[in-house]
Amino acid sequence: MTVFHQRRNALLAEVDCDAYLVVDLARLMPKEIDHTSLYYLTGYHGEGVLIITEEESLLLADERYFEAAKDAVGHDLVIHQAAGDYLANIKDEVGRLSPSTLSFTSNRITYSLFDRLQQLLDIDLTPREDPIAKLRMRKDAEEIRCIDAAVDISESCLRQLVEEIEIGMTEKAIASRLDILMLEAGAGCAFETIVAAGENCFNQHHQPSDRHIKAEDFLLIDFGATSGEYLADITRTFAVGTITPRMRAIHDAASEATEIGTEALRPGTPIKDVWQTIKNHFDRTEFAPHGEISGHCIGLDVHERPFILADDDFELQPGMVTTMEPGIYIQGYGGVRIEDDVLITPDGPRSLTSFPRELIVVG
Repeated sequence: MTVFHQRRNALLAEVDCDAYLVVDLARLMPKEIDHTSLYYLTGYHGEGVLIITEEESLLLADERYFEAAKDAVGHDLVIHQAAGDYLANIKDEVGRLSPSTLSFTSNRITYSLFDRLQQLLDIDLTPREDPIAKLRMRKDAEEIRCIDAAVDISESCLRQLVEEIEIGMTEKAIASRLDILMLEAGAGCAFETIVAAGENCFNQHHQPSDRHIKAEDFLLIDFGATSGEYLADITRTFAVGTITPRMRAIHDAASEATEIGTEALRPGTPIKDVWQTIKNHFDRTEFAPHGEISGHCIGLDVHERPFILADDDFELQPGMVTTMEPGIYIQGYGGVRIEDDVLITPDGPRSLTSFPRELIVVG
């Protein structure tokens, strides 16, 4: 039994249903609306429709993807070729499989498609609150290996980039160079690389601009490579040219927050307690508050549940991989974020990130 078969069985057990529907099809809904779930349950990268029952799992793919789907899944599940908008195929296959109800992830299917399915199928459609995301929270050994590899590639590229940064470069030029380094390393870019200089560091998801870096700027770089479909998410903040006392104080407080927050990532700890531990640290400095979110899980997606928030009672579990990224953001001046990727083990946290947290001068 493949790992994908095991995941499909686990999904049916989790939701206690006799059939589950996953749809990732641009001709019916926004592009890649549920690509991650389809890959997680099949190992297949293209578009299609997956119907899971205890007796049989069926993948529908049209002529654009049919051969690739066969190559990807082998004999792990049944593959049928679909045509048009797939709706006639869905009707036929649900009728053949005859489940009593058909469950689906409520935030991964549009109301328009739900309405069409209701008119098409003589069966109860049951929305679920993303049980697949719940299954994905805890990573297996191979998933952890892939994330670890993505972190290693990311750090290697960042080390090379640091040697190449010069005063006068633009944010866009630095971001483009880092993306090229990741591609040259045989990896993909996990998300749009963030490079922010000076006052732009205040914007936590700043888009690289034509601003030139200059001495006494903070330079924030938030990026990640991919490996085997899994990704890294790392941030380091550098000093351009020189380090002022104010820069040192801000960076030290942020670095300590990352260290303290990482140490709090232990199995059985409520997420809100981790967040509060970080807030308590910042309350002892001149740089409170530190923001709403202090981290999030990663895996196939860059933002996976759970997030490290002030009001979340969810208890951390072994096998989760989460970022730890408390930051300090000062409007009109800039900010610092130091983000590590951390595996939660039965014995406590293990940082997958090894790039130094110290304030490094570039340019």
